[in-house]
Amino acid sequence: MKKIIILIITAFFFIAVATAQNQSYADSLFGVLEKATGVAKVDALNKISFYYLDRDSEKTLIYAKQAEQLAISGGYKKELISTYSNLGIYYNYKKNFTLSFSYYSKAIALAQLLKDDNLLARCYGNMGNMYSDKGEFEQAIKNLNNAFAIYSKRKDTLKMAIAEFGIGKVYNLQGSYSSALEHYLYVLKLIEHTGNYEIQAKCLLNISTIYSDLGDFKLTIEYLSKAIECFKKINDKRGLAGAYNNMGFAYHEKKEFTKALTCYKRSLILKQQLNDSSGIALVFDNIGTVLCSQGKFLQALKYCLHAVSISDKINDQYHLSNSLTHTGRVYAKLKEYYKAQEFINRSIRISEAIGYNENLLYAYSILSEIYAEQGNKIEAYNYLKKYSVLRDSIYDYKSLQKIENLKFKYETEKKEQDIQLLKKDKELQTSELLKNQETIKRKNTVFFFIISGFILAVIAVVIILNQRRKNEKIKMEKQLSDLEHKALQLQMNPHFIFNSLNSISNYIAKNETETARTYLAMFAKLMRQVLENSRAADVPLQKEIDTLKYYLELEKMQCDNKFEFYIDVDKKIDVDALTISPMLIQPFVENSVIHGIKPKKEKGRINIRFGLEDSYLLCEIEDDGVGRSNKTTEAGSSHKSYATQITQERLKIINKNEQFFIHYKDLNNLQANKTGTLVSFKLLYKQEL
Repeated sequence: MKKIIILIITAFFFIAVATAQNQSYADSLFGVLEKATGVAKVDALNKISFYYLDRDSEKTLIYAKQAEQLAISGGYKKELISTYSNLGIYYNYKKNFTLSFSYYSKAIALAQLLKDDNLLARCYGNMGNMYSDKGEFEQAIKNLNNAFAIYSKRKDTLKMAIAEFGIGKVYNLQGSYSSALEHYLYVLKLIEHTGNYEIQAKCLLNISTIYSDLGDFKLTIEYLSKAIECFKKINDKRGLAGAYNNMGFAYHEKKEFTKALTCYKRSLILKQQLNDSSGIALVFDNIGTVLCSQGKFLQALKYCLHAVSISDKINDQYHLSNSLTHTGRVYAKLKEYYKAQEFINRSIRISEAIGYNENLLYAYSILSEIYAEQGNKIEAYNYLKKYSVLRDSIYDYKSLQKIENLKFKYETEKKEQDIQLLKKDKELQTSELLKNQETIKRKNTVFFFIISGFILAVIAVVIILNQRRKNEKIKMEKQLSDLEHKALQLQMNPHFIFNSLNSISNYIAKNETETARTYLAMFAKLMRQVLENSRAADVPLQKEIDTLKYYLELEKMQCDNKFEFYIDVDKKIDVDALTISPMLIQPFVENSVIHGIKPKKEKGRINIRFGLEDSYLLCEIEDDGVGRSNKTTEAGSSHKSYATQITQERLKIINKNEQFFIHYKDLNNLQANKTGTLVSFKLLYKQEL
């Protein structure tokens, strides 16, 4: 598992449109501050405070407090709004949302008192960003919409784009990718002819994060390349460093390791020029993970230890926990298990303290594999259980949260559309009455044409509104369908995991040490494969085949090599380019093993075949087991209803509005001297170019 380094740029645009401010700019501000008095001094203090926001936040607090004291004593209310906004940003950065809300509220109250719409809009924008960071997305969108409405009224295109960018960021954080893209693309349209490359670059960067989350790294790199060109035009080294870092991650995921290292090293040079310690540690860690993927473990260890040292020094707990886990993984690759356990156990303590569950999940999986390699089957089993429980809680919660957010959004938009339709109907009725009164005085011919034209207009408006409403409903239903697909997928993996854990438990109970150790080591590797596959909506067919091989090898060990298996792939199929949804085939293979082969006295055989038929992938699982008609009651409905029923539901979603079937054939009905079962089904696939 590799840590995803995708940064959504969170910029507080609503105090001032961000510019590439450098040290010479800061020096000029200090020059003004030395000579300034009164309002001019407060203004200089505010600008210096804002300058240090992303450079030295403690200096932000010092200068903001000086500005606050001087503004209050001098009665400079307009300048005090900027002071309160700076303090709100500072406490937001420190995650002290109570104080942040307090200062933003004071700023809004003053802006309303002064009836200054421009300052009020900035305050709404800052408040929206605070709610977004706090995770209260409904309030975030409400405040950002307030800012957008004011800027729209003032026809301030640039700041409209900034507010719209903030709204897109909120939807991005919610996982509502289609809505986020819609807002980001609108931002690009608004600033198309303004020449503002900064907002354009950050918008392109965030679009790239969406495609990265969706696993489309080709589009990720395409949008990152556009963002990099924009950052170069404004000489934004911070933006460039972040974009190169993200591009390195994308190339790493595509297994283009040389390009990944090139991008990471470009990012490192920029972060060193910026003296960004946290960023330097991050890139060192990323370079280490690439080198580890290349099998260059000693070089990887050097970079990972650098990352640990820097993060430890600056007390960056988040990045430190990641670097510790990655360092432990490298030590494990070098067979230095004691050091690996030392680093990973420290990572676990930090992750538990800060609530970093995703890193905790990764650490559990590595520890389980280490203990399995050492032959400590009890500890390996315990960490697999921890991994399984935590993984279920993380992904079940995320799926349910996305579904609830989507349902809420759909219901809210539906109500708003109903209100708009009623309002439109009322306006049309009023208009009709007025026009009828006017046309009474006109000749019959004129009256006829006016009424006809009006009726056509009403019909056109109703048709347009109804069509728009239908399109929106279809769009939302499609998103719900996608989420249902993911939720069903998440139900599949725990089923497989707990069945396998039960097998391990049986070996441990029988005290078959060597068998348990071998089985456990193989199962730990399989868990890593399952974890990687579960993160993606689609995986290459080769990965699915590898997962099946791991599973069948484990089942062979459990039943004393009672069967052989063969996997046959049509030569026309490129197994690395053709992608399907993960964990679709395994439940049917499991049925063949448990309910076909195991009840049979003789040695059995399982054949798995993949072929192309029209625009579908044809999957066939054939066994020479006892056949469905000879199964006992226990081998019947309960297992099938749990495993294959879920898979059938997933297939229906995947093949929605397309051809769908699952055929079961009893081979003893087809050939008198042969028993067994043949299961076949088709599913849609994707082909990467």
